[in-house]
Amino acid sequence: MSSNQTNRLLLKARRVVKEGRFVSLTLNDALFRIFIYIGRNNDYILNLNFCSCSFYIFNVVLRGKYDFCYHVLGLKYALEKDQITKIELYADDFKEILTEIYAYGKSLKLRRILNKVES
Repeated sequence: MSSNQTNRLLLKARRVVKEGRFVSLTLNDALFRIFIYIGRNNDYILNLNFCSCSFYIFNVVLRGKYDFCYHVLGLKYALEKDQITKIELYADDFKEILTEIYAYGKSLKLRRILNKVES
């Protein structure tokens, strides 16, 4: 990956961190946690080494052209700067959010919860 490509990804990653697009979901009374990127059109499930976005699947996993997508890079930056919205959920809500993301590409339930948190 060229330094120009890396710089573009880094700039995009920093922008989405400033926009507050990363959410940490934790199960109540459990150590299990996942990260969600809240996009304009789609939400992605990610961790420090994987993202469910199509860019990651095609360009990182299949083609080996990149080492990461800007979502993973942004997550690392957001964790470093402690700029992640943290939400604890019951198992039913947690499951519903993940199901919506996998079935529809985004979670309306998560957006409703975020609106309550921000209010």
